[in-house]
Amino acid sequence: MTGTGDRRVLTAAYVGLALTVVATLAVVIGNDALLRHLHEVEDGWIAPDKVAVTHSVVATYLYALGGLGVVSWLLIAWMVKTGKRGTRVVAVTLLLLGGGIAVMNLLMEEYGRRVLPTLLGVAGVLPCLAGLAVVGLLWRPRRVAVAA
Repeated sequence: MTGTGDRRVLTAAYVGLALTVVATLAVVIGNDALLRHLHEVEDGWIAPDKVAVTHSVVATYLYALGGLGVVSWLLIAWMVKTGKRGTRVVAVTLLLLGGGIAVMNLLMEEYGRRVLPTLLGVAGVLPCLAGLAVVGLLWRPRRVAVAA
């Protein structure tokens, strides 16, 4: 780590990591609510026993996204700590991918209803705010100290 700017980027990355863990834990804690929500969405359209399959697929998908998010935040933190070239490009790419997926999850509909409960959708968007902070801090011009 070379300076205050790197510490700020790392702090933002660790906040994003924490928000990702919280969003993933929200899936664990809200597992029953997710199942009830999926029943509300799909009852009348598919056989009731198939909703359990949908729940399993959706929950696994959300857990996988959480795992990928954790790995992504750790990658960014490592790249910042070691001063790797390309950190900016990787951070922007991950923000665009993660942000796109988060917005899709928030807005995705099936049978005229949102697939995820609003709380889980919003929880998935929150780490993107930390991602915006990371990208903004990485693209901020560095100040050069001038010797007097």
